[in-house]
Amino acid sequence: KHNGRKGRIFNKLPYVSVVSRQARDSLSPRIGRQVRVIHNGIVSEECAGGLRNDFFGITAIGRLDHLKGFAILLSELKKVSFPYHLTIAGEGPEKKRLWQRAKDLGLAENVSMIGFCEHVPELMRRNHVIVISSHSEGFPQVMVEALFYGNVLISTPVGGVVEVLPEMFLAKHANLGEKLEHVHNNYEDYQEHFKLLRQRRAAEFDISVIAAQYKAFYDEIVASSLREK
Repeated sequence: KHNGRKGRIFNKLPYVSVVSRQARDSLSPRIGRQVRVIHNGIVSEECAGGLRNDFFGITAIGRLDHLKGFAILLSELKKVSFPYHLTIAGEGPEKKRLWQRAKDLGLAENVSMIGFCEHVPELMRRNHVIVISSHSEGFPQVMVEALFYGNVLISTPVGGVVEVLPEMFLAKHANLGEKLEHVHNNYEDYQEHFKLLRQRRAAEFDISVIAAQYKAFYDEIVASSLREK
């Protein structure tokens, strides 16, 4: 189960894996059910490159739909006082509307919408800040990728994000612009704290670790089924 939204079929199952505690808590109580929280992981890769110095780079990555909150991100960036460039990577039904919103806000020169990106690690490495502005998430892959490749990540407190990111890297929609202003003005401090977070947590989300957790859960299920026979 990938999110905290409704999914009644899961309530009928004796074994369920979930990607976050929020997804786990969305299940109805059932005696004897086994539920295991197993986070999302990635196949990490070497990533070259570094920050661009000609502007303060912000990037947001994901499907262009309402749940990702890109429209709110654009509105909040209208409030900041520092020069920046926002790169939005992804495709989806709101692409035209988001570009129109950027133009209506007078941000067209500050925003690039590059569509699907095949080189996410390099995109993250080049930009100063990665932003997750979602209304709802399970355990966002962008967060995991940012732990491996990003310089700083700021996110709304959604889904499994709160299980990984300390308060320093969280912001509600209403103060997202204010938070980005603070990051810009104290960038070296944020960068150093995010580096420490990466050193503590990133290895947990390597795909080999996640695969081992799934295998262990499957082994328990098989063993339990054999005992019942």
